[in-house]
Amino acid sequence: MTGARQSAEVHTSGLPAETVSPARQIAIAAVVYGLVSWLTIAFISTAGFAMPIWPAAGVALGLALIWGPRVALGIAIGSFASNTAVWFARADDLTAVAPALASLALIGLGAGAQARLGAWLVRQRTTPDLPLLSSSDIVVFLLLGGPVACSLNASVALFALAPEGIFGVADHAHRWWTWWLGDVAGVALAAPAVIAIALRRRPMWSHRVAPLTLGLGATVIGLALLVRSTNLSNDARLYEELSAVANVQADAFHRALQHSERVAASVTGIGSGRGPIDGEAFRVFVQPALRDNAAITAVSWNPVVSGVDDLGWVGPD
Repeated sequence: MTGARQSAEVHTSGLPAETVSPARQIAIAAVVYGLVSWLTIAFISTAGFAMPIWPAAGVALGLALIWGPRVALGIAIGSFASNTAVWFARADDLTAVAPALASLALIGLGAGAQARLGAWLVRQRTTPDLPLLSSSDIVVFLLLGGPVACSLNASVALFALAPEGIFGVADHAHRWWTWWLGDVAGVALAAPAVIAIALRRRPMWSHRVAPLTLGLGATVIGLALLVRSTNLSNDARLYEELSAVANVQADAFHRALQHSERVAASVTGIGSGRGPIDGEAFRVFVQPALRDNAAITAVSWNPVVSGVDDLGWVGPD
């Protein structure tokens, strides 16, 4: 009877149920998910919310496999808290707080639902008491917990953020792909480490914790450094390209302006050494300049009034 009870506990949570209370499980999930998310966003700076690698998705799946579906609430809270902090740090206009918070709450619910779905799919097809000990379990875990389950929150996020204008219509597919790929990479890297740490006291896992954790940790850090370096180099390249284009446009504008000034100066000298001219003579004179200089759209002829008496104005006594 004792053995049956212990096996049932392992099947549902991966650890003895009494070691951590449900409330603490939810709280720990919220803190851990939120902290990992915040560190990832701080370390891998991108223009949007989609990340090329998202270890928090792997942490969420690992916690859901260990403690069961109840941690989905904590994951949703942690996701909402971290994304809200990032939004307020980046926002220039705080008038759209309510719609933004609604979108971020929906993303949080999607993160929790994704972890719950991934854990359920993995449990249906793998050894319930000791996951990731056979080749078939590893393949099923990486396939169902990664690409299959991770399509959920990528779709939810795209739906949540598109109305707010955070994603442009033209790059929806790219954003979905980036979000999905980041979650898949995070599951492959972080979820095994979470499971290994949680099951470290089991004889078959005890000798695997250190090398697995160190290896995955080094991989995550290496990928993060690579992504950050790539982002910085892309930013520098875009800045150089935009600067080059801006310099070319500025030079062209400066030359056109100087030419227009020379043409205008020549037009203003129409009356030099000549007698008085009228509007028709001025129109004929400036036509060649207007035809040859598209930058000049029009010139005006304003005769000088020699005195107020010519217009019948009355001056001061």
